[in-house]
Amino acid sequence: MANNTYALVTGGSSGIGLAFSRRLAELGHNILLVSNQRHELEVVASELHTNFGIKTATLFIDLARQEAAQEVFDFCRQHNFEVEILINNAGIFYFKYIYETDISLINKILNLHIITPALMVKLFSEPMREGKNGYIMNISSIAAWMKFPGIAFYGATKAFVRNVSMGVAEELCSSNVSATAVCPGAVATDLYNLSPKYQKLGIRLGIIVLPEKLAKRAIKKMFKRRKQYIPSPLVNRSAIWLCNHLPHFLIQAIKQKIDNANIK
Repeated sequence: MANNTYALVTGGSSGIGLAFSRRLAELGHNILLVSNQRHELEVVASELHTNFGIKTATLFIDLARQEAAQEVFDFCRQHNFEVEILINNAGIFYFKYIYETDISLINKILNLHIITPALMVKLFSEPMREGKNGYIMNISSIAAWMKFPGIAFYGATKAFVRNVSMGVAEELCSSNVSATAVCPGAVATDLYNLSPKYQKLGIRLGIIVLPEKLAKRAIKKMFKRRKQYIPSPLVNRSAIWLCNHLPHFLIQAIKQKIDNANIK
């Protein structure tokens, strides 16, 4: 592996992104950590270098801006970093009806989940194609199949990520560059604000996956150049089927319960 070759992980200093960064470092890849957590970036970069002996670099940036992807790409060019692996992982989750959501938050999730990853794929796939080698991983979600109240924007953005990733995979396959859409269900991180008690229960029941396990398996699928990976297939594929077959009246009944809970 060339000394200036890196795996770029957005949101790589916490949560699922941190698990991806650690696993790739364990496999001997230099890591470029990109996120909006200045302190965590430095701590994780030092940890990875010390524990795995690889080179690390950091970029503190707000990826929820339309200019962010170009700025990340320019940073890599300025430092002569060759990005062989791109993991578009950075994201946010919220549960709120569209008519209750601030426009600023809508812009943030659209930029973070759609504009930035789409432009990152466009920008970094070009040098990958020229070098006839590269791996792209885009983190979607089983919410991509969920057309439910409260997660309308979140689910739609994750559907975009999945669809673009799988289409790009077909476009790039002849150039030895792959794209893998990873569609996890619940993961044991702070993204969904679950208490430790319910996280542990979900892990025991097989409903929630540990980020380390997800990262290890997803990276393995990426290196096999799989177009899509759905963790815990029995649980998550069953959930996808169920979500696509829920009748309208049941969805409305669930919404009514949510509304009643919020009133209380």
